[in-house]
Amino acid sequence: MKSKKYFHEHRLFIKGVSLVCFMLFVFTAVPSLQAAVEVSADITPRSFPIDRAAAFNITVTGVRSFQPDMPDVEGLQFHQRGKSSQVEIINGAYSSSVILTYLVQAE
Repeated sequence: MKSKKYFHEHRLFIKGVSLVCFMLFVFTAVPSLQAAVEVSADITPRSFPIDRAAAFNITVTGVRSFQPDMPDVEGLQFHQRGKSSQVEIINGAYSSSVILTYLVQAE
């Protein structure tokens, strides 16, 4: 079992690697990455202690639905907390987006 000190010292590294891995996974999980599809993600707060959690939001525009399989990231747990979708039709122009919210915690 790894100590709390280990996670405290390596939390930024773990978070950075996990976000890169997750974004790579998101880009490969979207069935058709056409020019109209955009993916963005943010985590709040950017730095957090091991006894707290952070909100990780993924926004995918240009799709009607999206559900990624979360990758296994050593030292982190992802818990889905919400999913919302939005559709807009303005003057005949159609746009849609999906926002997924995850809770990120150190194991």
